Amino acid sequence: MGFKEMSTTTPEYLNLINEFPLRFIRDRETNELALKVMVQLAQRENELTDSEMEYFELLANLVQAYEKGVVPTVAPMAPNQFLNHLMTEHNLRQVDICAQTGIPKTNLSAFLNGSRKLTRDEIGKLAIRFSVNPLSFVEDDHFGASYLQHSKLLREQVPDRIVEQSL
Repeated sequence: MGFKEMSTTTPEYLNLINEFPLRFIRDRETNELALKVMVQLAQRENELTDSEMEYFELLANLVQAYEKGVVPTVAPMAPNQFLNHLMTEHNLRQVDICAQTGIPKTNLSAFLNGSRKLTRDEIGKLAIRFSVNPLSFVEDDHFGASYLQHSKLLREQVPDRIVEQSL
């Protein structure tokens, strides 16, 4: 049984390496930059080449390694509970989140009370707003799971395009 070798010399892969080299992440600022690169790649969903997908998965593992080392372990919580926690931590109300992200109040309210899931676009906007991994807002058992296991899920859940806002 063999495996398909990935070419790390494709122009797409080398462009990504030049933009954001794959190195151990040692600080929050670099981690946030890595998350932004992941979101940009995930926006292209099914357009990623095999080498770009390999880069995405390697970067996700570097983010995971950093976050395991510096982010306190918390009991698993549902995505809506996580957003509630972030709102409390940042002293924000629903209306503030809506104004900052463009998410309609009815959608946010329904998500927070557990009657609705977020759209791909909403996941991306919240991830950028709070500088957190988009998987934090994805249903199912994603806390503590490998990014490799969820890279396809991430690509399915992050928006096709996100307009970056100055928050």
